[in-house]
Amino acid sequence: MLSAYFSHPIRGSKVANATTADIEENCKHCSEVARQIEQETGIKLYIPAAHDEVINMAYNHGHITERGILEADCRILAKRDFVLAYARDGHVSRGMKVEIEHALAVEKSVFLFGRWDEGAIAAFKHFYLSLSNHPLHRHHINGLYGGVASGLIAHNYLTEIE
Repeated sequence: MLSAYFSHPIRGSKVANATTADIEENCKHCSEVARQIEQETGIKLYIPAAHDEVINMAYNHGHITERGILEADCRILAKRDFVLAYARDGHVSRGMKVEIEHALAVEKSVFLFGRWDEGAIAAFKHFYLSLSNHPLHRHHINGLYGGVASGLIAHNYLTEIE
């Protein structure tokens, strides 16, 4: 069974202005989308939002940094077959950019989408078949936001995070 890392914005489009309630709602929504994808595809997803309570508690008490969280996420991501990147409301967060950049660096394919609807499902089926048919050509970005994603590749986003 294939497994994928489910990249998504933790704070949502409010970024630094997100309240605890905003973060909880966003993580709940992203987890629901991820669970729907798991049910429909049979692919096992690692979902950062599913672990957000403990991570936020440790972060808020100064036990870990944003950089530390993202470095751990990148290690987890590297163990997966590919990345599903959910740009909720068209928002690709700074953390997602780090994850996408790392995925490409370790030759993982990335499927970037903004809604899990018929269009995304059709595009994902094509993406998934390309993984199966061309296992040596797995380090590419595909999806409904391909133009946006291609601009992410040339920058080291992790260097901007403390």
